[in-house]
Amino acid sequence: MRRLSFILALMVIVFNFTALFAAEEAGNLNVKSTLRHMLLDISKLERGELSDFKTDKNMVWWCELDNDFFISYQAGSRPRIPAQAAVKNEILTESKMSEPMLAIKRGLDSPLDEFSADINIIYETGPYVIFQAPHDILNKISKKESNHFKLESLKQNIRVAVNSRYLDIPEVKNADTVSVNLKRMTGYIKTFENFKTRYSYSQGYLDAANFAIGEFKKMGFDANLVEYLDGGKKQYNVVAQKKAPAAGGVNDNDGKFYVVGGHLDSMSPNPSIEAPGADDNASGSAGAMEVANIISKYPFAHKVRFVLFAGEELGLRGSKAYVSQLKASGEITKVLGMVNLDMIGFDRVPPISSLWQTRQTFDPFVSNFLAVAKQAAKLKITMSYNVWGSDHVSFINAGVPAFLFIEDEYGANPNYHKITDRLEFINPEMLEEFVRITAQGLVNILSAETQPQK
Repeated sequence: MRRLSFILALMVIVFNFTALFAAEEAGNLNVKSTLRHMLLDISKLERGELSDFKTDKNMVWWCELDNDFFISYQAGSRPRIPAQAAVKNEILTESKMSEPMLAIKRGLDSPLDEFSADINIIYETGPYVIFQAPHDILNKISKKESNHFKLESLKQNIRVAVNSRYLDIPEVKNADTVSVNLKRMTGYIKTFENFKTRYSYSQGYLDAANFAIGEFKKMGFDANLVEYLDGGKKQYNVVAQKKAPAAGGVNDNDGKFYVVGGHLDSMSPNPSIEAPGADDNASGSAGAMEVANIISKYPFAHKVRFVLFAGEELGLRGSKAYVSQLKASGEITKVLGMVNLDMIGFDRVPPISSLWQTRQTFDPFVSNFLAVAKQAAKLKITMSYNVWGSDHVSFINAGVPAFLFIEDEYGANPNYHKITDRLEFINPEMLEEFVRITAQGLVNILSAETQPQK
């Protein structure tokens, strides 16, 4: 009996030891599974070095933010930091909060301001904020997402802002040099501003749309209001395109075309009364119209369709409706590419800067325009492969090569969605360069495409 008791006691001891060992192991595993975070300065890192670093087996996730690089790794398994990269911050996170999240905002204000007392801000520059929040607060913040404010999990590899030194930008020889009429373009902006508001449901929007139609017709384009229903209400996009010439030219009548667009509607705290929207987005609408002026002189002008969208500020409604119409008619298969001009006039810190936003798979299309920008070297170029926030998204979601061409300081624009968004705060040099790049890129593409076959 004593022997049996001894055996049972020994079994209990072994069982408890095994359980304790397992618990300790589980504890260790929990420690090992805890993510650590670090912010690096990669401004001196060469392209190949960054590519190699991204493959480090100890790196769990990374986020590229121009010259900053946010990384996550398991505790006890720190990645090997390249010699040319400088550690800016070993980031301490709050254990009772969410894993770090990335917020991207437009303008100085954002929904994060409402919860500033509850969140832990880890990093902030321009439109980008990395933060933690209690899970209930994060749930509330996530409900504030729109095409003006976006959240991204940092449990993924994401190229939010890529410095131009890491891009493949080809050399280009311009087919023909284009010229921008800045006075005419700023005149368009002032006219749009003077409608007082271009809120989608206002008479001001319709007046602005009809003004644009009149201007497109002066250039020789067929231009019309194209209706769509928004919650049962009639809304209108402006669509302008020249008729194709008679048969005879190479590729003239294949029906394929490019789209240059920008949203015409505007927003403010009280948009039905006053929303001048000079930068957002009279600048882009006027820019599209000036591109039309330039392209109208060429024999291939019919191969570019110009669209000014309603309802962008309300959730990309005009572009979503228009893409649906293109799908219904079968024309979506004929759209070769789309350039979206949105907020192309605000820049305070030299040099003038630009953000290009697309999917990486569409680099071949975008590179035609990047090459023009690089050639003149007037703009600082930053690329984002995080697609959100404007009318190009509707086209990208339909599989159309498209990109957003936007100011890079939109996160610091004090006039964003304010009644102070007026022409006097627009940078004319920036406006001119954005339009020149868009027009020159199209001329280069179309000149090559319409050359007679040898």
